[in-house]
Amino acid sequence: MKTIRAAFAFSLALMCGACGGKGSGRSASGEASSQPRSKSTETYEDRFRIGKATSADGTATSETDKFAAGEPIYISFVIRNAPAGASAKVIWRRLDGNVLMAEEQKPLPPSGFVSFAVKDTSAWPPGAYRLEKMFGRNANAAQTSWKGIGSKNLTISPP
Repeated sequence: MKTIRAAFAFSLALMCGACGGKGSGRSASGEASSQPRSKSTETYEDRFRIGKATSADGTATSETDKFAAGEPIYISFVIRNAPAGASAKVIWRRLDGNVLMAEEQKPLPPSGFVSFAVKDTSAWPPGAYRLEKMFGRNANAAQTSWKGIGSKNLTISPP
């Protein structure tokens, strides 16, 4: 009986130790840690969030993909394994007619964490929209080559 209890206690200790590791997340400075969740060397998007509010560190909160006209839309995500000097870019399109509504780009910090916002959607007609996320690196002074890393559909309803 003592052997079974000892084996159970040892197994429990091993399981707790395995779960207690430090995962990727935000540092005290608010920047996302640079630890990737994957061993992939490909550039990819991680920890995407879309919502109606944002925390002090820029992470989107009050997560949803359904908004009323006039409500702000906040997004945040991490781009993993991006080349040095890369930038992140988002494009907002209305699906009805593929109309460009907004576009923004930012330099990518070493952590890979970026956030974007459309603070007033009152001029956007109700309907279906798509957010396209990209990264790119300015190969020469004239042009940046952009690569898509994901998209998200969302809806704006009448106020």
